[in-house]
Amino acid sequence: MSSTLSARRLYEGRGVYPVGVSCWPPASLAHEHPEDDEERWLDGVRSALKHGTTLIALADICGLGRTERLLSGLWHEVPRESLQIACAAGHFRGTAPHPYAAPHLHHQLKQTLENLATDYLDLYVLDHTDFGPGERHLADAVRPLRAWRDSGVIRSVGLRVPGDGATADARRAFRHAQRALAPDVLVVEYNALTGPVLVDGTDVFDHAAERGLPVLVTSPLAHGLLAAPPAPRGPVRPPDADPGHPWFRPEILAAVREELRPLRERFGDAALPGLALRHCLDRSPDVVVLPGFGSPEQIALHYAGLDLPVAASDQDLIDATYAGLRSRTSRVTDSRACDGC
Repeated sequence: MSSTLSARRLYEGRGVYPVGVSCWPPASLAHEHPEDDEERWLDGVRSALKHGTTLIALADICGLGRTERLLSGLWHEVPRESLQIACAAGHFRGTAPHPYAAPHLHHQLKQTLENLATDYLDLYVLDHTDFGPGERHLADAVRPLRAWRDSGVIRSVGLRVPGDGATADARRAFRHAQRALAPDVLVVEYNALTGPVLVDGTDVFDHAAERGLPVLVTSPLAHGLLAAPPAPRGPVRPPDADPGHPWFRPEILAAVREELRPLRERFGDAALPGLALRHCLDRSPDVVVLPGFGSPEQIALHYAGLDLPVAASDQDLIDATYAGLRSRTSRVTDSRACDGC
């Protein structure tokens, strides 16, 4: 099935703009819901839409459903049909035996549609490839998703690609799910800090191109590390970040701060987010990136470097800088992984 989620459609004047927005909310939205935080979050979404974004990605776990309900309040400002809404399944299970247990999955979709005040989703993503022992819940997930896609309740189905370090079981489950589900979109965590993401030895972007599938790239700014030079003591960790994530080790923060210096000196700090997004977009004409945001002001910075004129020598500088950054950070993570070997 050909997906509507293709960056190429931008150049035909319809479809999805290749820079979307990932709507993980401020931590306070999951608790006391202060009105000032809610309004600033909505202003961030509005800013993204004004810059051309047409794809909004979220999950019901974001703010425990609060984010979905907040977003539905924008339909009087922006026609629902002018946007593409992507939601993720599989983040939590409630009282179900597994997040992909069929009754739970049905309830989750029904609640998401109610929260968003809509009768369809443009994209529904299976956001992990753990289907339980013996993949017992794979069929539970595949059957309803295929039925919802056939009926139009879901316009496209996405499947997340296991990243670097995934277990053999996770990679095998992905292969089985891809065959059974025939996803319209692949979702992958990728940025200038990560190495190649492989599917059976093939780069994920080549794997997707061979099948005519677009790719949604999450964490294109590495939780903000590539969007601004980290302070010597490190950035404030975003609320959704794993506190043990290797990107937040002091050695990685120092490497990012030092290795990005040539780009800061050549283009300025404000251009860093756009350059990092371009790095991902350049992988394929059918890539859409999903940066998150912590404030409306950050949204504007995402676009600042997108339209910079880049000469061949500038591109060489960008490529060399990111290659050096990956090499240095991989040495740090590899040495930590071998501690005690």
